[in-house]
Amino acid sequence: ASTGAWKLVKERTDGLLFLDSGAHSLYTREVMKKKHREGYDFYKTKEFWKYVDAYAVFVKKYRKFVDNYVNVDVIFNPQMSWEVLKYLETEHGLNPIPVIHYGSGERWVHKHLEAGYTYLGIGGLGQEASWGVYKEWADAIFTILCPGPSKLPIVKTHGFAMTAYESLIRYPWYSTDSASWLKIGGFGNILVPHKRKGEFSFAENPPAQARTHRP
Repeated sequence: ASTGAWKLVKERTDGLLFLDSGAHSLYTREVMKKKHREGYDFYKTKEFWKYVDAYAVFVKKYRKFVDNYVNVDVIFNPQMSWEVLKYLETEHGLNPIPVIHYGSGERWVHKHLEAGYTYLGIGGLGQEASWGVYKEWADAIFTILCPGPSKLPIVKTHGFAMTAYESLIRYPWYSTDSASWLKIGGFGNILVPHKRKGEFSFAENPPAQARTHRP
């Protein structure tokens, strides 16, 4: 991407850009599509660390256009994710947002909080986890992140693949992402809130309404 293209994107997003690292694509290609036969062997290869270095170079090149960028996390492996995080910090002078995935023990949440991180990525719902089991884990995680009577979060959180209505209203996200909104629009639909007593209600899941014009 050229500098001009980044500048245009920046202008059209009100100046707020959140850069993902491609970790999900790596996990899909190297772990899921190989049906876990090779486990996490890929993440120990020179190819993986070459990818991490290339990502770091990319971030530094376009840093002035990017407001937040995330770690090249190793999905479902918090120890490896931590090692990559520290590598990007010490070897490249970057400060990526760390990501904690479904199934990670609560000690990893405490570890990141004690290290002083103030913005955490929370992921895992899109990687072989149903909403039912994910919810039990996430409830425990947000109990740590939202202590005290107010239940307000003590750090910012970003939810990856987290725009299902129930997940949006259940947890106090600072930011979220997913491809669902784009797919809905791509099929000619838009989400429209229910109207209750003449006013839009945001307390329930908005239905998708078809808006494709056909002569």
